[in-house]
Amino acid sequence: MDFLTLVKKRRSCRAFTDQTVEQADLQTILTAAQLAPSACNLQPLKLHVLQGERLEGARSCAWLYNAPAAVLVCTYDDKAWVRRHDQENFGLADAAIAVDHMALAAASLDLSACIIGAIKINELKTSLQIPEDEHPQLILALGYPDETAEDKLQLHDKRKALSELVAD
Repeated sequence: MDFLTLVKKRRSCRAFTDQTVEQADLQTILTAAQLAPSACNLQPLKLHVLQGERLEGARSCAWLYNAPAAVLVCTYDDKAWVRRHDQENFGLADAAIAVDHMALAAASLDLSACIIGAIKINELKTSLQIPEDEHPQLILALGYPDETAEDKLQLHDKRKALSELVAD
């Protein structure tokens, strides 16, 4: 499949079946994150696979819908590249790139995903016993789409015109 077809296939899924994500597919998705570029190639990431009890521990800290698996992407603030002139830390940008690579990998495997940023950080760190030096940034909910569920948040199909996005 060509790249734009893959990008069009990838959408935020908010209704999953309970079908388990195969470990081989999960490895492919994690490898996509490993291969993702990061600022100065510092790779300040830690990936936490959430399944079973760990996934249940995260449900009260982030809206994960009913996904059977998820990946929590954390960064190390002291290991991420920092822009000199304004001290902007690029950890979140690195996490976002990795999450997007994973979401595209999931789509290539006929899995669906939803990138979650609304996270109760302190509760999540306590619930999952995330080390103090790791900063949770994003969660990627993963699974097979429930085609029978009414997805009330069909936001992906509503796109601005390219002319609205591109500056002259």
